[in-house]
Amino acid sequence: MENTLRAKDNETPVEHDTEELERKQRESYPGLLMFRGTLAAFLFSSSEEKPTSGINNLQFQNAIQIIRALRPRLNPGNAAAVKPPLLIVGPSFSGSLESLHAQLTAVRPERDYSEILVYSGSTTNRESEESF
Repeated sequence: MENTLRAKDNETPVEHDTEELERKQRESYPGLLMFRGTLAAFLFSSSEEKPTSGINNLQFQNAIQIIRALRPRLNPGNAAAVKPPLLIVGPSFSGSLESLHAQLTAVRPERDYSEILVYSGSTTNRESEESF
């Protein structure tokens, strides 16, 4: 069997495919922000957000699942009694607000959170913001 190398990055096609699969798996999980032992917010990768197709749905769903799993461990005394706010950093594009709204509707975070606050300094379409 011939071992073909790609001139561009000096890797075999099998190595390239393996690396690509690993990259996609890594990008399906969000980066999490923790402040003083409390899970306070999450970020979904802006590299996976598209101006027209929106946020990465799998990444968003994984973020919610991770936060739900970690919250009782971080606040063991009052995790069930106190509903913290869900703080979302993003999206970067006004066109992503529709997909974010759809995901929030699908995962129903209101059962776990007192309110949902979305922070974005880069959305510009007032109509999209108001309909969100």
